[in-house]
Formats: sequence, structure tokens, C-alpha cells
Amino acid sequence: MRRDDATIHKWTLKIFELVFCISSHGWLPLVLMVFTLYLANMGMVGLVFLDIVDVYPAKIPFLGTSVSTIWMSILVLCKLKLFPLMLHFWGISLTMSFPATLSLLTFIYFLFSLPESKGKSMFDD
Repeated sequence: MRRDDATIHKWTLKIFELVFCISSHGWLPLVLMVFTLYLANMGMVGLVFLDIVDVYPAKIPFLGTSVSTIWMSILVLCKLKLFPLMLHFWGISLTMSFPATLSLLTFIYFLFSLPESKGKSMFDD
């Protein structure tokens, strides 16, 4: 790395630390973000669409999948629009805690409300 590149890299890292206040948390946020991206790229995002087919009855899987995909796209758009505002007004800690809490609550809801589909055919309703 050239001297100019190293200086730019240091300043970029310092600005990132100042804006997002990660210096007090150490390396943990970076490791968690890398782990999340790794899991998403390994196919965890695609499992959502695979499970959607199991949730809906055999009569409406195509309509249900389409509506769910459109709804998820709208929610992702809202999240992308609201994230900078949340980051500005709430700070990084509360902004990251909000989706983490929602994900945990969603997991708990699905854990108890999704019917077991192991060993069932798609046409058994």
C-alpha cells in the first residue's frame, strides 16, 4: 500500500468511527455484520422463499408467494428509507437494536405458530 493510500485509509476509518461510534464497542459490530453477510450469501435469504411455499395451502401457493414477495419488497424499501433517519435521531445502538428485537420476536412467533411440515406432502391439506 502506498503512503497516500494508507493515510486515506486511516482517515476513512477514523471518520467511520466518529460517525458510527464503534470505537467503544471494539471489533464485535464488524464481526457480526460480516457474519450476517456471510449467512445471507450462503443462502439464508432464499430459505425465506422456500418456507413461504410450505405455509400456504396447496390451492393458493402462487398467489400467496406473490403477495408475500411484494409485501417484503415494500418493507425493505421502507427500511432503506427509514434507516438513515433512525441512525441520525436514535444513534447506532438503538437503530441496530430495533431490527434485532423485531427479528427475535418474529422468530419466537414463527417457532410457535408455524405448522410442522416434516413428512407431509404439499397436497396434504
